[in-house]
Amino acid sequence: LASRGWHVVGLDNLVAALERARQLASRFGCSGRVDLVQCDLRNEGSMRRLMLCRGDAAPRFDMILVVRFIERPLMPALVGALREGGYFVYGHFLEDDGAEGGAEGEWS
Repeated sequence: LASRGWHVVGLDNLVAALERARQLASRFGCSGRVDLVQCDLRNEGSMRRLMLCRGDAAPRFDMILVVRFIERPLMPALVGALREGGYFVYGHFLEDDGAEGGAEGEWS
């Protein structure tokens, strides 16, 4: 998305995943459009951190893309962070591969 001009905020609780995202943003020349935040949205206060990284009292996103994270109680808050007419895209695997944070090489 960042390589197509979108400003992207990436969240993950795994440092390695954020570092991989940082490397990809650099490789594709879009580091200036990518903010990466280490947090676990299941922990209290993480939605507040999300707001602060955007510099808004109530962040509004054009799109929220969720991959390999399921925490149903958070869905109303995530959807509530969308701008009017925004997109909520959710992708999840039906089977667990056993690897914490996902299988290696999925996003290469």
